[in-house]
Amino acid sequence: MEIHQIRYFLAVERTRNFSRAAEQCNITQPALTRAIQKLEEEVGGKLLHRRPGNIELTELGRALFPRLESAYQTINEARTQARDLVEQRKQRLRLGFMCTIGPDRVGAFLRPIIAAIPHLDLIVREAKGTDIINDLLGEHIDVAIVGLPHYQDGLKHHPLYDEKYVVAMPANHRLAPANQITLAELDGENYIERINCEFDAHFDYQQGEWPIEINTRFRSEREDWVQALVAAGIGVSIMPESFPLMSGVTSAPLVTPEIKRSISIVTAQDQSLSPAAVEFIRLVKAQSWT
Repeated sequence: MEIHQIRYFLAVERTRNFSRAAEQCNITQPALTRAIQKLEEEVGGKLLHRRPGNIELTELGRALFPRLESAYQTINEARTQARDLVEQRKQRLRLGFMCTIGPDRVGAFLRPIIAAIPHLDLIVREAKGTDIINDLLGEHIDVAIVGLPHYQDGLKHHPLYDEKYVVAMPANHRLAPANQITLAELDGENYIERINCEFDAHFDYQQGEWPIEINTRFRSEREDWVQALVAAGIGVSIMPESFPLMSGVTSAPLVTPEIKRSISIVTAQDQSLSPAAVEFIRLVKAQSWT
């Protein structure tokens, strides 16, 4: 006995008409008739008297109707309860990542939370660090992963790891053999500016004004374009050391001065956190980011 057979039988009893019952069940009349015939075979007798212009329940149909109706309702209630339980298990988490965090790092952040909460409804936003913080304060995201020089009042931040900035250059650049590069050695260099980069903010916060002159030849929000132009020999660029480099690009740490950024997990002090957000923060803090 299958649930759809019971549903068709109940529809016929309710409408007392095979055509209208088939229409309500969104099937053809012959398919409905075959299903009820199979149901009658399984219960061992006729359930319906079918006469011209009149359909009535047989004695067996009248006896089984309350049980079949109750069984159908019970199954539907079980389905509804199951859907509700699944929905309750689903949790939503809205994360904001500073766009200059490399994709490998983003994967490392997301992997443990996806494993820990299988039914997670995860929404990820990627933007400039300052835009991510504005989204956090506006309650458009739950948790931010950013690396800014300082954080305003109303935010809680927990440092996860520090990383240096490096000079990215063509593999055949005159400075390529060096193990490290001073800022003074970049004086007069052609430069590819990463528009979304927060390096200038960190430099200004840590050192003040730039002591050298560079020739900005190109600006782009796209990291792949920046590296492609570096590889083509159009200029050098400054980027976090965790960035994977494409073929034809090499890098060396920037020193004198050495500029670092600290990647932090940030939340708003007055924003209540969902269980998924709390678990994400716990898992991220427990990771070894060295």
